[in-house]
Amino acid sequence: SDGTPVYSTYRRSLITGWSVAIGVPREFVDGPQRRAWMLAVGGGISLVALSLALAYLMAQAIRRPVDKLAAFARQMGGGKPASRLYSGVRELNLVGDALHDAAIRLMHHREHLEEVVAVRTQELADVNNQLRAEIVAREQAQITLLQTQKMEAMGQLTGGIAHDFNNLLTVACGALDMLSARISDETSLRLLRSAQSAMWRGASLTGSLLAFARKQRLEPVLADLNSVIVEMSEMLRRSIGPSIEIRHSLAAGLWPVLIDIGQIETALLNVTINARDAMPDGGMLSITTANVSNGLAEEAAVRDCVLLSVDDSGTGMSPEVMKRAFDPFFTTKEVGKGTGLGLSMVFGVVHQSGGTVSLRSQIGVGTTVLIYLPRATGISAAPAGPGSSVMRLGGDARVLVVDDDPAVRGLTAECLRKCGYSTMEADSGKAALTLLDGEDRCDLVVMDEVMPGLSGRETALLARRARPGLKVLFLSAYVADDQRGGDIWLKKPFKTRNLAEAVSKALQ
Repeated sequence: SDGTPVYSTYRRSLITGWSVAIGVPREFVDGPQRRAWMLAVGGGISLVALSLALAYLMAQAIRRPVDKLAAFARQMGGGKPASRLYSGVRELNLVGDALHDAAIRLMHHREHLEEVVAVRTQELADVNNQLRAEIVAREQAQITLLQTQKMEAMGQLTGGIAHDFNNLLTVACGALDMLSARISDETSLRLLRSAQSAMWRGASLTGSLLAFARKQRLEPVLADLNSVIVEMSEMLRRSIGPSIEIRHSLAAGLWPVLIDIGQIETALLNVTINARDAMPDGGMLSITTANVSNGLAEEAAVRDCVLLSVDDSGTGMSPEVMKRAFDPFFTTKEVGKGTGLGLSMVFGVVHQSGGTVSLRSQIGVGTTVLIYLPRATGISAAPAGPGSSVMRLGGDARVLVVDDDPAVRGLTAECLRKCGYSTMEADSGKAALTLLDGEDRCDLVVMDEVMPGLSGRETALLARRARPGLKVLFLSAYVADDQRGGDIWLKKPFKTRNLAEAVSKALQ
């Protein structure tokens, strides 16, 4: 009744009918129970804390020797020599001793295994090197065989065609050359020079085919490379088209070089045509010359060289393409738009001239072709003017002209008569032998090498049985390597000036 919480109960007497009620304050009942629970919980927590503290101390006592054992194992696992383990725990020391002994045995086994592996590896490397060398040798032999077959096939295909085509070019070039001395009108001269340029371009194309069919003999002369480039400028502009601008940066006082001018012109033409194909939408082509002294360029080795640099702003080449750029028949152009002979011919001509050629290229930036030609001693002679094509070097010499082509034969004889020589003509080797048998005097035979029936060499061999000292000048679409007897050779087509010089040289 006064608000104190109690636990209460009652009971009714069955005898008297009275009910008895008892009330006990809850604090009296719950207080001892609560204190007992608090004592139990507090004691339990204290006991757990003490147990954890003891467990931690025990763990630390165990962890230190175990850590020593782990470090010991890692040290041995890393291949480092380790002394015996002293952890303070006998059992762990026994484990460490076992690991130490096992590690020592493992090191010995590993050293032995390494020796065995090294020996086997060397044996395999030797076998592999031998196998690789055999594969390379076989591949090289196959490549050489294929290349030889290609060259022979090309030689057989182009030999006869080149002979007939060069005969036509010889007549056209010779006639135009002789006409140039008779024409004074500027317009006519310009047209004539255009025709001459076209003729020599045709001759250059034929020479490109023969460059790989047969090894040509260069006819080097002292030349000014700047003059060669200037003379080619108009032809180069026509070859690459109006969408490409050509810029020249020609060094003053350029050193003279000893080159075959025709071959170098063809090489430069091939480089510019490649540059044109790399710039389908137009661009810039720069032609630069410079003197390169010792040590100024790695490509020039240790000699003084004249540098001819051709730089374009085209598509450029990848490193993989650059590695094969000089390989014969390698081209990145579409089928029917390139033979792969251009840069390989440039490489061959430059190296045959004693120089070297290299490439610098970057995709999307352009390509630079660097041609290094060795410096020549002496001074280059000035180029002959348009009216000095025919040189009058003749005297009273009597010359027999032998050629199965009447046009070539007639032009050659006419040119020699212009030079002051007395001439005779024969249309075959057999006719030449007959004429020589009936003639008392013949100072020189100017003869085509390739003729039906008796060839030029066979005719010369037979003629020299009766005339051992007979002098012969061979005319040919190509100059062969085998030039027995010291005879002079002149390549078709030729300028009348070159014919006169060759005849004079042969007579001397």
